[in-house]
Amino acid sequence: MHGMSGRKTADRAAPRSGPWVSRKYKDQRDRPVELLLQFQTMISGIEHVAVACPEPKRLAEWYVNLLGFAVVYDSGRTLIVQAPNGSMIEITTSEGERPAQGMKLPGLRHLALAVDDFDAEYARLRAAGVQFLDEPQQAKGVRVVYFADPEGNYLHLIQRQSPL
Repeated sequence: MHGMSGRKTADRAAPRSGPWVSRKYKDQRDRPVELLLQFQTMISGIEHVAVACPEPKRLAEWYVNLLGFAVVYDSGRTLIVQAPNGSMIEITTSEGERPAQGMKLPGLRHLALAVDDFDAEYARLRAAGVQFLDEPQQAKGVRVVYFADPEGNYLHLIQRQSPL
């Protein structure tokens, strides 16, 4: 096989072993490109994220009562709440003062909460007294709106027309 340079290039055969991942995307000229990547890790995903706050039980109750999560672990100092889709948030007892938070400051920016019916969930949360940081936005088949939990952690509702 000859590449664009005219030099002979090796045929690309499918990998025979190892953890391989195929990634498909479009280049700058909208041409399909597929990368075949090999990883040395066996990480399968993110099991949970963690937030620290002065009163973990109170924050966990907010996630349960307002967002429909369930408490799946409670040690007294740490609770884990689980969303209906299985994703989890660990809420643990904080120490010290909370640093400043902003959308562009270093650190965790937000947690995105997937919804099937954006308008209905937005209306339900507004009626429950949630203060949104902005108005809903839509671009390229994605709808989002930002708000904060009682401890000031940024969250946003998201509904994608098509999964990534």
